[in-house]
Amino acid sequence: MFVKRAHDDAVREANLLEAEVLLRLNGLHAPDLLDVLDEGSTLVIEHLGAARWAPPLPRPAALWEAIDAVATTTPPHRIRRMQRRYDPWEEVEPAWWMASPMWWRSTLPVLREAAASAWWNGRTLMHGDVSATNVCSIDGRVVLVDWSDSAVGSLDWARVQGGLMYRLHGIDAWIYDFGLRASGELHGDGTASCWSHGHAEL
Repeated sequence: MFVKRAHDDAVREANLLEAEVLLRLNGLHAPDLLDVLDEGSTLVIEHLGAARWAPPLPRPAALWEAIDAVATTTPPHRIRRMQRRYDPWEEVEPAWWMASPMWWRSTLPVLREAAASAWWNGRTLMHGDVSATNVCSIDGRVVLVDWSDSAVGSLDWARVQGGLMYRLHGIDAWIYDFGLRASGELHGDGTASCWSHGHAEL
C-alpha cells in the first residue's frame, strides 16, 4: 500500500478531493483507494508494485485512451474548474535546456497567441498534472497517479497536456507510435525504448 499524509489543511483538502475522484474512477486508469484516515489527513492507496514507470514513457495511444476514459466519469461537484481563458506563458521562465534564448524570443509570442485562442473550460474530468512522474503502465494499460490537481475542463486541453509531456522529452507524440512500430521497438507491454531528448527513429 501507498500512504499519503497531509501536512496542513490545504493538503488535507486536496487529499479529500483526490479520495473522492479515486472513488468515482474505481480503478479506471487510476489506483484503488483503500482507506481514508484522520478525517482526510491520510490516504491509503493501492501500491502499484507491478507498474512500469518512466523511462520509458507509455505509447501515446495508451495515454489518449486513458484520458478519454477518465472523461466519461462524472466529476465531483466541488472540484476546481479551468478558466475560460488562461495564459500559461504569461510569466514563464524560458527553459534553457529545451531551446536557445533566441528561439524562445521568437516563439513565446506565438505560444501566447495560441493560449489566448484556446478554450480551456468544459465539463470533462481531467487529471490536471499529466507528467512523467505521474504516469505508469501495467500490461500496456496507462495508470495515472496523484489526482490532487484534478479539475474539470476541456477534453482537448487534457489531450494537449498529455502531448506536452512527450514534447518535453523530445518526442513527437503524433509520430511516436508509427515510428516505434516501424522500427520494431514497441514492447509487448505497450511501452517503448525511445527516451531522452531525441526522437523516435523511423
